[in-house]
Amino acid sequence: MLRTAMGQGKLVSFTVKNSKVYVGYVISNFNPASPMRSIKILPAISGYRHDKTKTINFTTRYLDIYEKIRVGDETVADLDSANFEIVIAVQEIQSANIFDENIYRRYFNQPIEEPTAQKPESKTGLASPNKDALKSIGFRELLKEIGNRIKDIFS
Repeated sequence: MLRTAMGQGKLVSFTVKNSKVYVGYVISNFNPASPMRSIKILPAISGYRHDKTKTINFTTRYLDIYEKIRVGDETVADLDSANFEIVIAVQEIQSANIFDENIYRRYFNQPIEEPTAQKPESKTGLASPNKDALKSIGFRELLKEIGNRIKDIFS
């Protein structure tokens, strides 16, 4: 599933043992000859699962900062991929699945809320970069491709 998601530029949702939830693009390479110990993602949104209900509460949106990087905003000129990539140890993963925001809203009726402490300057949605963009070695090029495909599905 992870290889397919990476190749097709689909978002994957990971729930880890501490109840944190990450939704992002898989960006690590896989070598079938060696065991996978970790997965590297470029997060789109993150949050946590409620202790009792296990419902997801999204708290952090990364797409607005990616948009600033894409358009060359001077306030983020010093940022690169190392600032956002997350490495998740395989033994910490409780579940993983392909994440489609439209399906999530339609069937689980859970809006992906803006963080209350901070209002974003732009409203952007989740969009998948094509697989060629994911293979690109340049982070800014990847962000540009993501930005070119972003839809306004959070409004």
